[in-house]
Amino acid sequence: MRKTGLIIFLCLFSVCALAQQYTISGTLRRGTEPAANTSVQLAPAGLQKTTDDNGFFRFTKLAVGSYKVVIAIPGYQPYTQAVKITDKNAT
Repeated sequence: MRKTGLIIFLCLFSVCALAQQYTISGTLRRGTEPAANTSVQLAPAGLQKTTDDNGFFRFTKLAVGSYKVVIAIPGYQPYTQAVKITDKNAT
């Protein structure tokens, strides 16, 4: 019985841990055109993505915390946006 209780606890803990992961995503544009193949960095996580043909990017499996999204579109000044993920919403 003791082993069964431990296995059930570990399964429940894994589900709760997965439920606390968040996503930051967006679509970049240059005027009315999508900003394809644009570098998007997430600090301090040290993650980097490149936008797809539609200018879309997504960072997944993020924890609650404060992040900075840094966008580098060729021909433009780099743009930084602070993002705070809380346990209830993202601002």
